[in-house]
Amino acid sequence: MQISPATIHYIERIPKTALQLAIIGKDPFPSDPTGIPFCKPFWEQQLAWNCSGLYVLRSLGLDLDIIQDAHLTPISLFESLLAEGIVFLNASYTTIEGKITQSRHIPQLRAAYELNKNIIQSAETVIYCGEASKIKWVAPIKRTGSHCVVHPDVRNKNRRITSNRWHKWWDTNALADRLRAAL
Repeated sequence: MQISPATIHYIERIPKTALQLAIIGKDPFPSDPTGIPFCKPFWEQQLAWNCSGLYVLRSLGLDLDIIQDAHLTPISLFESLLAEGIVFLNASYTTIEGKITQSRHIPQLRAAYELNKNIIQSAETVIYCGEASKIKWVAPIKRTGSHCVVHPDVRNKNRRITSNRWHKWWDTNALADRLRAAL
């Protein structure tokens, strides 16, 4: 498995202790990768209505107008969130077309889990977004503080079957409120 240098740089900077939250996505986005899940290289992309990372940031209670003034790029913001104990990981660090399957993707899941293992274990809260929950095929998902949730993709917001679950996790301030309640 080849991991991008940007991803290695990001993971190496993650604190080894005092992690408040780990948000785990499926795999790297194939275009404009930054090495950080849910993060785009430019604000115009990050704030697009169809960017999942937009909804993650809003759910964390971040005022995106203020954030843009404080951070030249989304990468700068995501890196500053490390200091707050908020990290972003992937269930696979190679792009997976379609759905994750046991017959084809166990090696990618295992390799990513080995990279993420200590981070996941030290986080107070871990959120597995959509397909990322399939990590359970290679490692247990700890019970307390772990949540398998609908992916923040805006299409899930508008699907009857996932809409309520989407709002529960990805509405503005939803994660911030949950984290405050857990304290």
